[in-house]
Amino acid sequence: MKIKIEKIIYPGKSLAREKGKIIFTDHGLPDEELEVKITRQKKDYSEVSTIKVISPSEYRILPRCKHHYICAAYQYIEYSRQIIIKQQQLKEIFQRALKENAPSSILLKACPSPWHYRNKIHLHIVWQNNIAYYAYHQNKSHNKFIIIDHCLLCSEKINLLLGGILRIVNQNKISHIEEIIIRESRSKDQLLFCLLGTSNSKNLFRSLKQFSCLKTNFPISGITYLNKKTKTERTIFGRKHIEDIIDFKKFSYGANSFFQINQIMLDLLIEDFKTYIPFDKQKTIVDLYCGVGLFAIIFSGLVKSVFAVESSVSSSLFLKKNLADNKISNISTAQSDCEQWIINLKQIKPDILIIDPPRKGLTNIIIEQLIKIPPEFIAYVSCDPVTLARDLKKLIPTYSLVHTIAYDFFPQTGHIETLAILKKTKQS
Repeated sequence: MKIKIEKIIYPGKSLAREKGKIIFTDHGLPDEELEVKITRQKKDYSEVSTIKVISPSEYRILPRCKHHYICAAYQYIEYSRQIIIKQQQLKEIFQRALKENAPSSILLKACPSPWHYRNKIHLHIVWQNNIAYYAYHQNKSHNKFIIIDHCLLCSEKINLLLGGILRIVNQNKISHIEEIIIRESRSKDQLLFCLLGTSNSKNLFRSLKQFSCLKTNFPISGITYLNKKTKTERTIFGRKHIEDIIDFKKFSYGANSFFQINQIMLDLLIEDFKTYIPFDKQKTIVDLYCGVGLFAIIFSGLVKSVFAVESSVSSSLFLKKNLADNKISNISTAQSDCEQWIINLKQIKPDILIIDPPRKGLTNIIIEQLIKIPPEFIAYVSCDPVTLARDLKKLIPTYSLVHTIAYDFFPQTGHIETLAILKKTKQS
């Protein structure tokens, strides 16, 4: 079966039409003719897989790694074209949801370093023929894996450390390690890694001590073991955190803490906050889903006071440490689910609300409170433009959308980070 690709839709399926029916395939660039085979038939659409590219686009390039379709599915697209495709996706998503309220144009800022930008990697360890390998889950599977040997989205230092860790696992047949997380601080030249498993063996930590020899060749700040069943984390060597300097502020965070993985793009995001949000010493900020306090701490010096809300116990502990390390006294913290805390909006009446929710976006409970007690400005940072557009539709007309800027935090992938700045309308 032959099809001609019309466009790539978010977050990465290629779309074609055949006799009025929509067809989705795993990859294909606009105007390319593909030979495909049907894998799934539905009433309104079909899913197919690409067998052969009959007429390649001028923007098609060779992927750099064999497992790109698992973690970096845009590798076959020239980087400058990735930016154009993502801009088109954003335009379509916002126009579909917001119609006449959609932004007329959305700037998508490209990443100056589209390779080796990640400061975190999370991999599984699988055994085949008594040999350990790193692996990712196969798409749409919880028990099937794709073996990998490196990641071109991470730094060479992380890849070298991965190699060192795997050698120790294989030499000593340490079979109770199921996953690994590595974090890197480039500003402080530190590496932190966490080994994950479910073992409660008495000899567990004796065997894990062998990993501390890696400190001879790598700037390791700490090694930890996280039991996935009990959720307890124990230090094997050093400490449980890594340190970073962002906008002249010091941040400590753990292997599992939420922290942006692309510092170059994070710097651009922070710069735009300062450009488009009218911070001043008379204003109050509420920072929901604040994590370890990144935005709250960076902007605390520009306002009168900040209320920082985070549900995670571990992130809240790092938040308090970061406040102390930076000697900040005008931030009040709450370890609470944001849905439960949001009733406090009535008492605080913030001028500026910063929200950086998970991929699922905001709940109706939070949106209802934002409509009932609207702050002057909302800065909404989103990792999913579809849920962002859905939430913006609910917030308008209480607010007007004054700026929409997107950032390519995740080059070679279909993901997009977006900053939407809303201003309370006069009638609200």
